Amino acid sequence: MKFDASEHLQGAEITSQQLTAIAVAAGESADQLDQNTLALCFQVIERLGRECQAHLKQVEVTLQS
Repeated sequence: MKFDASEHLQGAEITSQQLTAIAVAAGESADQLDQNTLALCFQVIERLGRECQAHLKQVEVTLQS
């Protein structure tokens, strides 16, 4: 595996860990959060999901070249 692909896989792993932590925290405390805070959590989850997808897409591109 090329170095660039390895870097992007590590980035995807870190991002997925962050995504999981926020999703778990939001899920566990959803009944205690106001709607604006919960909406912010979902926005962060969405952003991290897009970052993870971008890392994985870059791995595909790197491995194909």
